[in-house]
Amino acid sequence: TDTSSQPANPKIWSVIWRAKVPPKIKIFLWKICWGVLPTKHFLHSRAITVNPICSRCGNVEETINHLFWECDTAKWVWKFIANWWSLSKSFNKIYRFSIHKLMHLKGSSESSKIWHMVVAAAVW
Repeated sequence: TDTSSQPANPKIWSVIWRAKVPPKIKIFLWKICWGVLPTKHFLHSRAITVNPICSRCGNVEETINHLFWECDTAKWVWKFIANWWSLSKSFNKIYRFSIHKLMHLKGSSESSKIWHMVVAAAVW
């Protein structure tokens, strides 16, 4: 199981369920947090005939961490967002994909609600 994104803190659930995004995106984020998003690695590990290699880069297995953090496409998206929100230093401290860490880069300010939507949209 690819549980690289399994939440370390149960507070993430209230952040996800209160986010101003459609229910299907909340469920998508929930699946990522529990490591049950059907990535190629996840499907392949359950004996489903699928090539587990990432179809975007063709280099490594498509895990949650790779798909949303390590793949060149994901890196480009997060770099763009980090620059846009002036959070490059904060992003450099995140070594593995974590919805919890990303959602909490902006404190409890009013802008955090917008930030949660940005993270959800980027992941979606």
